[in-house]
Amino acid sequence: MEYAAFHTLVYLPRVHRTYQRREGLFIAMDFIQGTLLDTLWPRLDDTEKRDIVIQIWDSVRQLHACRPPASLKDIAVASISGAPIRDGALGVGDGWLENTGPFRPEDFLELLSEKSAADGFDRNPAHTGFVHADLTPRNIIRTDDGRLCIVDWEFAAWWPLYWECITWHFSDFPPMPDFVNLMDELSGQTRVATGEGS
Repeated sequence: MEYAAFHTLVYLPRVHRTYQRREGLFIAMDFIQGTLLDTLWPRLDDTEKRDIVIQIWDSVRQLHACRPPASLKDIAVASISGAPIRDGALGVGDGWLENTGPFRPEDFLELLSEKSAADGFDRNPAHTGFVHADLTPRNIIRTDDGRLCIVDWEFAAWWPLYWECITWHFSDFPPMPDFVNLMDELSGQTRVATGEGS
C-alpha cells in the first residue's frame, strides 16, 4: 500500500502504523466512508457502471506503469521487496495461502501450466509491473463524492501485467459477470479462444 501511495495517485487508505503480533501483521489505516462497489453495483445503470470501470482502469494503469527495481530485473513475480508472494489463484496449503516465489518468467509460466485458474488466458505480453491482484467490487469503495478507493492490498506485488486479468476473473464471487465483462472490454484483455466463457 505504501508503495502505491508513494508512486501513484491511486486513492487508497493511508497507513498510519504497522505492527507485528503473535497472530500476524496488523495495519492501522484510515477508515474510508462510503459504499462497497459490490453493494452499489446492482443499483447502477450501464453508463454509471462503465464510468466506474473507467475510473478503476485509470488507477490500474498508474499501478501497472510502475516497474520493479533493477535488482529484480530477471524476476517476473515477487513482493515489492523481492520476497515470496501469495495469491489465492495459486492455491492454498494447510487451509490458508502459502508463500511462494519469487519467480523468473519461465518458472512462473511453468507453475501456471499446473494451475487451472490461469487456463484460457493470454499470457502475453509478459511485462512485469505493480499489480493489485484482487480487483473485485468487494475491494473497491465509492465515497459520497464519487471517488473510488481501492482496499485489500494483500496480494499486491510485482506480477506480469496479465495477472490482473486472471485474478479479476478468479475473484469474481459472488459472480458479477457484467463487472468482469466491462473490465475485460476496457482493458483490451481477452481469453484465449478455447470455447470457454469469461
